[in-house]
Amino acid sequence: MAAFSSVPPAQGAPLPERASEYLALSFGDAARTAAAAWLGQGTPAARRRHITAAEADAGALAALASHLAGAAVGLRVLLAGTQSQVYRAAAAAKEAGLIEEELSLAVIEEAVIGDSAKHVYCPHCGTTTPSREPIGATPLCGGCRRRLEIYPHFSRRTASYLGFMADAEKPLPPSSSPESASPEPEAVR
Repeated sequence: MAAFSSVPPAQGAPLPERASEYLALSFGDAARTAAAAWLGQGTPAARRRHITAAEADAGALAALASHLAGAAVGLRVLLAGTQSQVYRAAAAAKEAGLIEEELSLAVIEEAVIGDSAKHVYCPHCGTTTPSREPIGATPLCGGCRRRLEIYPHFSRRTASYLGFMADAEKPLPPSSSPESASPEPEAVR
């Protein structure tokens, strides 16, 4: 039996058959091509809009939120790009009020786009660190500098992998264990 993983597979996005409007937000050239093909299908009379951005940064997510603020019932949204880009945008769309059924996610293989950065969440300090290393690797946390193992748990809400202290089960050296610490000197009177 294969081990369970919450890491979503790369997937295409089927176009919903009926909608009053289609909106695509794509990140990068390969994603732009996929989004344009997606927008070419569907209800002929529906309005179509395509927002392109290089990255799922604050500007791109603000453009998405602005469009969603004025949206009507029947809007269907495609988000296309790398896994981290798509899920960051999906989290922003859900925060703006969209539900799963209104979203189509097209995760483009990182090898196609050339961006394999993952975001690794450190539960020790709360920092999210970008890393190009694969699941199971042990990059340094950008916040507390602990060596984190990238665990195969992916949070769709935060678009990040869980990192845990790679050597957490290794005992501390004797000089740093609480039992071996020398007592505080008594005050001299």
